[in-house]
Amino acid sequence: MGCYLRTQVAIPPNSKYYYFEIEVLHVTDHTRCVFGFCQSFVPQRSLPGWHEGSWAYHGDDGGLFVEDGWLTSRESDQTFEVGDVVGCGMNFETGKGYRTKNGVLLDSGKFMPCSRTEQAI
Repeated sequence: MGCYLRTQVAIPPNSKYYYFEIEVLHVTDHTRCVFGFCQSFVPQRSLPGWHEGSWAYHGDDGGLFVEDGWLTSRESDQTFEVGDVVGCGMNFETGKGYRTKNGVLLDSGKFMPCSRTEQAI
């Protein structure tokens, strides 16, 4: 695996939308670059999107994974790498999560029901 990063503060409960983005600065051949959202109980040994209570955009295959490794979308041309700026957001009014790559909105998918959600990179 590699580095696992989490916020210590949950998304505020009254939020209608939440979005963050990162610039990919370095990736090795032996790691996956994955980012998304997870609940506080998701184990850190599991990639976001591969465990109940998580949702993530995987850079190695362009997949959007929701809980238990369920692939909701694969835009293989939407993998990301060093130099890309990728974003991840939630629309709590529609129940959809979405992602961006270099300012372009990509397809979206449902996100897990949540009461306390954190960013995971």
